[in-house]
Amino acid sequence: SDTSTISLTIKDNGEGIPADEINKIFMPYYRIKRTELCGQGLGIGLFLVKTIVESSGGTIEVKSTLHKGTIFTVKFPKYIPVEKDMFIDFIPKEVIEHNNVTFSKETYDADKYTILIVEDNIKLLIFLQQSLLEKYNVYHATDGQKALDRLSDIPKPDIIISDIMMGTMDGHEFFNNLSNKKGYEDIPFIFLTSRTDRTEKIASLKQGAIDYIVKPFHIEEVKAKIETILKQRDKAKEKEIKKIEEQIYSVIRKKGDKRFLDFEKKCKEYKLSPREKEIVRYLTEGLQMKEIAGKLFLSTHTVRNHVRNIYGKCKAQNRVELLNLFKK
Repeated sequence: SDTSTISLTIKDNGEGIPADEINKIFMPYYRIKRTELCGQGLGIGLFLVKTIVESSGGTIEVKSTLHKGTIFTVKFPKYIPVEKDMFIDFIPKEVIEHNNVTFSKETYDADKYTILIVEDNIKLLIFLQQSLLEKYNVYHATDGQKALDRLSDIPKPDIIISDIMMGTMDGHEFFNNLSNKKGYEDIPFIFLTSRTDRTEKIASLKQGAIDYIVKPFHIEEVKAKIETILKQRDKAKEKEIKKIEEQIYSVIRKKGDKRFLDFEKKCKEYKLSPREKEIVRYLTEGLQMKEIAGKLFLSTHTVRNHVRNIYGKCKAQNRVELLNLFKK
């Protein structure tokens, strides 16, 4: 073996690096084609490592096999100690395995807000899901296209948190697609990014994002921003609902004060909440649940739950029976 050098070998069992990209990975800002298991970065880490190693007279080599892993070998010229040198014992730190980290099961609670997180760093995605799961319904996707595909299978999100730099479809493209999707253009959107330049932030905010969080971040910052945005959205919803309520009251009064008073009396008799009263009014006007959800800024699932509660309070088996009660 070579006794003139000291070698350090780092080996993993990850996704590996494509053969046509091996010679490019040490270039500044170069990032290999992304997969779901790739980490997040700007493409300067390996460039800096190579620069430091070579400035110390060393070399760095890489060998990789797709789907099996990568081996980096760093070699430094062997140093011959002199009499005044001090030696400190090196104690390796315990190796921590992350391979068993998994997502929690996605569940839905109608009493909780719903969040969709789009992030291609799997470990960060799992961390965000588990940090927010206690208070929110949390759904996830690893790129913009997968997030768009998921929208038809999950309740309408109350807020979306999305990374910017992702494969297949990045965060900006995902936001643009969502903005043009009927019924989803009003969802508050937070961008996550590891880029700190002001131009990127201004571009994201001009695009229509509500907020912008720079990695690395403290999870309490994320939680606080989510809570603030949802509170502001609720206030806007309540203002809109009051406006709609006044419009409905105006229509009912024009049709006759007696009908208005009878409606109010029955709502009080069946102990309906203000939100349930709004839903019953729309039902009497012939609107479908999806249309009601759009007018009240709710998910169809939430409206369906409210209607189920209304049936129970009014002892009605179906919509026809309910409407007959309020037409009497």
